[in-house]
Amino acid sequence: MRFLFPLRQTIRSLTSFLLIAILCGCTGHLIHHWQETSRDYTYIDFSRNPSPYKFSGIVGGEHSTFVKVLGYHGDRFSVAMQQEGDASFNVYGEGVTLRRTGEITQVMTEATDALFTIEISAMTYGDYRLTITKQ
Repeated sequence: MRFLFPLRQTIRSLTSFLLIAILCGCTGHLIHHWQETSRDYTYIDFSRNPSPYKFSGIVGGEHSTFVKVLGYHGDRFSVAMQQEGDASFNVYGEGVTLRRTGEITQVMTEATDALFTIEISAMTYGDYRLTITKQ
């Protein structure tokens, strides 16, 4: 009977790990965090899921949306946004080189690793569709 307790504990631990892995994004490539201070943060890692990240949302007033993307040396990303209203975006971060052409920003990671930020805001309100593609 003593051997059943470690077996039960192992099964519980494995079940908990699988549930957390499924709920926390092993099927996707993001972590989402919302704050009551009108700030919305999303963290993206393309190492588990190389498909483009696409998100539609509304922004404006005091609300701002921040998307933080993890990149490694030599990674290239394309950031594009379509909008209705006066929504706009700005890309910045340390360890990356940026080149903006029209409504598309090309990002190249030069550091060993870098977390660059895409900030989306609007003076009044705007609908937007953000697409981030790892090239």
